[in-house]
Amino acid sequence: METASLSSTILDTSGIERIANSKHISEEQKLGEASARFESLLVRQFLKDSLKPVFKGFLEESGSRQEIYRYLLTDVLADKIGRSGAMGISHLLQAQLSPQQKIESK
Repeated sequence: METASLSSTILDTSGIERIANSKHISEEQKLGEASARFESLLVRQFLKDSLKPVFKGFLEESGSRQEIYRYLLTDVLADKIGRSGAMGISHLLQAQLSPQQKIESK
């Protein structure tokens, strides 16, 4: 099973629990999914403020349609950037959290 296809949304907590409790997914895949979601979450926080100037004009207006559009745009961008590993946070987390390989001495 591919890590990228394990969930459809980042904030789907039932999906996180399902992945964590699955016996069909390796620990490496679980760690990869968790770290990718964490990177996406951080990217979302950055985008939330940095996209405000982009939303000026018709998206700046209040209303449920504009709010939904702003949320979905930010969510999709954050998910794609986070899962691409562009910031490298996911890779660093995986390296730090994965079990250390024992070094055999000669």
